[in-house]
Amino acid sequence: MEGRPSYMIYFKPKREKKVAGLEGVLYLDTTSFAIQKATAQLLGAVKLTVNHNYKYYSNQDLWFPSDQNITLKPGTGGKDISVFGGSISLGTVQRKKSVMNTIIKSGEVAPDLFLESTSVNYEVQFNKDEVPPKYAAAINVLQDASEKSVNYWEANRKIPFTIKDELTSKKVDSLIRSGDIERKIRVKKAISNGRIPAGFWDFDISKFFKYNNYEGIRLGAGGNTNASFSEKIRLHGYLVYGFKDAKFKYGIGAGTLLRKRTDTWLDIKYSDDIREVGSYKYLKGINDFSILEPRFVNISFYYKYQALQAGLTHRFTPKLETEWVINRSDITQIGDYGFINNNELFTDYTISEATLGFLYRPFSTFLNTPESNQIINKGYPQFTGQVSKSFSNILGGDFDFTKVGLKVEYQVNRLDLSNTQFTLEGNYAFGDVPLTHAFHAFPNNPNKAEIFNRFSIAGKISFETMYFNEFFSDRQAALHIRHQFSPIRITDTYKPELALLNRFVIGNFDDIEAHQNIEFNSLKHGFSEAGLEINKLLGGFGLSFAYRYGAYHLPTFKENFSFKFTLKLKI
Repeated sequence: MEGRPSYMIYFKPKREKKVAGLEGVLYLDTTSFAIQKATAQLLGAVKLTVNHNYKYYSNQDLWFPSDQNITLKPGTGGKDISVFGGSISLGTVQRKKSVMNTIIKSGEVAPDLFLESTSVNYEVQFNKDEVPPKYAAAINVLQDASEKSVNYWEANRKIPFTIKDELTSKKVDSLIRSGDIERKIRVKKAISNGRIPAGFWDFDISKFFKYNNYEGIRLGAGGNTNASFSEKIRLHGYLVYGFKDAKFKYGIGAGTLLRKRTDTWLDIKYSDDIREVGSYKYLKGINDFSILEPRFVNISFYYKYQALQAGLTHRFTPKLETEWVINRSDITQIGDYGFINNNELFTDYTISEATLGFLYRPFSTFLNTPESNQIINKGYPQFTGQVSKSFSNILGGDFDFTKVGLKVEYQVNRLDLSNTQFTLEGNYAFGDVPLTHAFHAFPNNPNKAEIFNRFSIAGKISFETMYFNEFFSDRQAALHIRHQFSPIRITDTYKPELALLNRFVIGNFDDIEAHQNIEFNSLKHGFSEAGLEINKLLGGFGLSFAYRYGAYHLPTFKENFSFKFTLKLKI
């Protein structure tokens, strides 16, 4: 290469039947062992071909990337693609027909369609004093990028624009229009975030149907307006009805965009609903939606609230998202619970609270465009945190207390598609804290004697052998460890997944006697359980087994054992 000798190394995965791994050729400089050229491909659900070319700079005695070409074509199916721990999969539909060769034009299939991307590095400079911004996006699309003139592209385009490019561009545009591809992409993106778009309105999937022991069947609808309505104003709300308690619940609100580049919104909303006692929800969550919430089915301990809330969301950097909220809630008990504070018994009370929440992903990389901030490589660990302060004698508040929460998520991905997940969470509250605003450890075991009577849906980070309302804490720390083995390949389309789990939580409660008409334990001795999941046995359904051990082990086997099913859908 460029007059310098090289070693040629051919590489391919050791376990080809497990995963379609990287296969190709490396050319290494015999003196410095630097890469001179690299060619690789992955064959599986899709066919990916990559060519990297490097240029030798003699005055620096180094090789530097000059250009890169990537081609993506329909594959033969059978294996997902793994690129250094990441996975590319088009799901079971790929085994029957390719997403890329089913775009219809005039009733005919376009089987020759493929995607090609070429990148060229130019104006390369070395030893510059400039330091890239520490918290900037990996790729930053400028505000006026889509408004550049033809003259700009003629001067800066490094690859000649040929008649083939022109014809391809027209053909792809035609196929996109005839196949209504843009709308399908918007719909899929909305659904992956828990939404179903319908004109200017995006329906919230989680609002359609729920079931719990207090409301019974809960039906309704809700969501928010999208950009088709306005890019600077959004309206949001929901209306649901519980058939068992025969009550409507609702929420309504509006927001205005203050700055698009940083996704800064000012929102105000009013809600009249119920909430689980001891629940703690982060303002900034990761994948914070669920079509079917497993724990919701068996919850029976709720309180009513009427809340007026004003909030501000702001993204300081692509890696750091924040939200500030001021909230006033009028709390009404559904059961007989009472809270003694300063020798006074409270059943109904007002909470005036200010909250700051953040989501910090320092090791992820992002694409920042004028329209949005998109994650392109998920790195770990990820941090979700929240601090809230409740005030007495401000906006009618009855209690003074402070709550702090921090959740750390870490995941190790491997080339064989196995992974190990760690979730560490700590919660701490001090001051005059009623039970409604204390913490539980996400119990998910119905209060029934027989194992099969407790058969329900297993959660992601819930304790499957901990009974509802068995423990509450004003401070606690929990660790969830989940190891998923590589898929068990029975056929190309049937690959169950086996996972081992271990969970531990420890906590305490300072003044249990202040909470009247309810009995519960603290977690001062530490609660432990181990579990096994066999997922995707039939469609997205699987089975979950868990066993309680350690300090809070109960007398009989059936009291400690949990048997449930799992549901994992790939959108």
